[in-house]
Amino acid sequence: MLNKDEKAVMVALQEYERRVDEIADYLGRNASIDFDAKRRLQADLKSLKEDIKAANKRGKIHDDGLPQTAAERAYFSAAMLRASANFTVATNSHPIHSNWLRCLIGIGMDIRQFLGQLEQRA
Repeated sequence: MLNKDEKAVMVALQEYERRVDEIADYLGRNASIDFDAKRRLQADLKSLKEDIKAANKRGKIHDDGLPQTAAERAYFSAAMLRASANFTVATNSHPIHSNWLRCLIGIGMDIRQFLGQLEQRA
């Protein structure tokens, strides 16, 4: 059974996973994209990358001034560290003609590893 801190971490990791999967799924379904889709995807990726980098830096779900919980240290911070380190694609590159999909798959795996550990405990 998960405690409240572990549940909060699980919800946060699920949201990051959803955002990664949303972009990756779109790329996986489309062999080409128009200009508007390209700009939207670039904005989505930029936002995701900034959020993961910021979460990695603070090591916590929220910037609330409270100490890091054990669950954040064990699962959230570790997942964000790996995802941030592996977020190597440029946000202004072309979503189809660059390595976005491969990068997103790797980041998703980083997040799912720690999310899976929490889900096994639930």
